[in-house]
Amino acid sequence: KLIPKPKGEAGHPGSGGYSLQEVLAWSEKTYETVVVSTCLIMHLAKKKCLDLSKSYSKQDKKLVKEICEEVRKEYHILDNYKNYWPVHDMLKLHL
Repeated sequence: KLIPKPKGEAGHPGSGGYSLQEVLAWSEKTYETVVVSTCLIMHLAKKKCLDLSKSYSKQDKKLVKEICEEVRKEYHILDNYKNYWPVHDMLKLHL
């Protein structure tokens, strides 16, 4: 069974959200590695029309999906999460 996304927004633990790192409970090394890879892939994707001046919700959905797939290919731990929500949250935190 896939792990569902928690209620609330990542990065807002004091106002009904959660700390992504705490919720995932990955080792610090794994968490940092996946975050850095997500950021690298995101910055490479800006050449494919990802607009870093816009928020996550204003991005091309197809491109966001491609980024999530690229990160998932590198980190199969993400196969445990419904719709790869940790990657979506990482993107939201950086856009």
